[in-house]
Amino acid sequence: MSSNNRALKGLISFALISILIFLGSLCAPSAKPKPGRGHGKPTPTPSPTVPPTPAPSPSATPTPLPPPPTVTLAWDPPNDPSVTGYVLWMGFTSGGENQQTQLPNVTTTIVTLTSGTTYFFYVTAVNSNGQSVPSNEVTYTTP
Repeated sequence: MSSNNRALKGLISFALISILIFLGSLCAPSAKPKPGRGHGKPTPTPSPTVPPTPAPSPSATPTPLPPPPTVTLAWDPPNDPSVTGYVLWMGFTSGGENQQTQLPNVTTTIVTLTSGTTYFFYVTAVNSNGQSVPSNEVTYTTP
């Protein structure tokens, strides 16, 4: 046999041994195989079970929330039978009333507000010609 053939045969033997070692490492079980199961993936080791955190128990008597503050606004109707309703204007600064609520032909309304806030209000009367000039502005600060 020539030296080239011996070198090639040695290289092939080395390559086969390397491949077998590599394949053997892939098939080597990390845990003892169970009888009749072959060399497949090992059975995973179960992790300890952590009990769930219990939910907090409610208090014996829940405290009811206080109702939101309200204010009752009232005005004198104009001496004009053509009035069909009113517009209540509300804001958070004097002269800055920009939230409007259309009201029927009534002269009082109850408004739900937020605690600790100052409000400014005025009313306009409405008829077929549009809105009147504003009433006097009133201020209310909720407790």
